Amino acid sequence: MSHLIWIARRLCVAVATVLVVATINFLLLQLPEGDAVDVLASESGGASPEYIETMKERFGLNEPLHIRLALYLSRVAVLDFGYSFRYAADVTDLVFSRLWPTLVLMSSALVLSVIVGVVMGIWAGIKVNRLPDTIISLMVVIGAAMPAFWLGLMLVVLFSINLGWFPSSGMETVAAFYTGFDRFIDIAHHMVLPVATLSVYYIALYARLMRASYLEQAGMDFAVTAIAKGLPSSRVVAHIARNAVLPIITMVGVQLGAMFGGSVVIEAVFGWPGLGSLIYEAIHARELNVVMGVFLISSMLVIVANVVVDLAYSFVDPRIEGAR
Repeated sequence: MSHLIWIARRLCVAVATVLVVATINFLLLQLPEGDAVDVLASESGGASPEYIETMKERFGLNEPLHIRLALYLSRVAVLDFGYSFRYAADVTDLVFSRLWPTLVLMSSALVLSVIVGVVMGIWAGIKVNRLPDTIISLMVVIGAAMPAFWLGLMLVVLFSINLGWFPSSGMETVAAFYTGFDRFIDIAHHMVLPVATLSVYYIALYARLMRASYLEQAGMDFAVTAIAKGLPSSRVVAHIARNAVLPIITMVGVQLGAMFGGSVVIEAVFGWPGLGSLIYEAIHARELNVVMGVFLISSMLVIVANVVVDLAYSFVDPRIEGAR
C-alpha cells in the first residue's frame, strides 16, 4: 500500500512537471524569428503576402500567443502533438517511429556503461593505490576528457575506413533486406561504434563514482566486522558493493537527460535514424510541432525513468522504503 501511495504521489508530480515542461518548451520556441511558413516560402523562392497569411491561418500561427499556448496544452493533455505539414504525418506517429532507434542506442549504452563502470570502480577500490587502480584512474581521466563527437570520428576513421570492421553510418543494411535473427545481427553490428562512443564518458563517470563509494563503504563498521569475522573476501566485496552501488543508481537517474542529449550528437556523427536526426531536421525546417513533440516525449521518458530508478532503491536498500 505504501508503494501505491508513493507511486500515485509521484505520478501527480510527474503530470504537473510535464505541463510545466510543455509550457516552457512552447514559450522558448516562440522566441526566434520566423516560422514554418517563412521557411516554406523561402524554399519556394518567395510567396505573396496573401498566400503567407493564408498558410499561417491554416497552421494556426496567426492567433495570439496565449491562445496558441492554451490550444497546445489542451492537445498535450490528450497526447495530441499536432501535425507536421513538411513530413505529412501526425507528430506523435512521427516521433514514435524515430523513438525506438534512440531507445535501443541509449539502453545499450546505459547497460554497458553501468556494468563496465561498476566493475572497474570495484576493482580499483579493491586494488587501491596499486597498479590496477592507477591504470583505471588514468583511463577514467582520458575517457572523461575526450569529446564524444571527436571520439566517434576517430573510431570511424580507425575501424570503418582503415580496418573495415564496422559500418560507418546507419542503423542497418537496408538493401540487404534482412529479417529475423539476421536483421538482429546486422543492427548489432551497426551499433558497436555508436554505443561504444556514447558509453565511454559514462563508463568513466560511473567508475570514478563507484571507486569513491566503495572506498567509503569499505571503512564502515559493517565491512570491518565482516572482515574481523573471517568472511570470505568475495562475500565481503559483495556486501560492500551492494551498499556502494546506491550512488550509481542516483547518478543514472540524474544523467538520463544528459545521455539523451548526448545521443543526439552521436546520431549526427553516425547517421543513426533516431530522434537526434529528426530534431536536427525539424529545427532547420522550423517545424515547431515536431520539435516540441520530441522535447516533450523526451521529458516524459526521463521523468518515468527517474520514477523507476527511485523504485529500484527499495530493492537495493530496504531501509529507504521504510524511510518514505
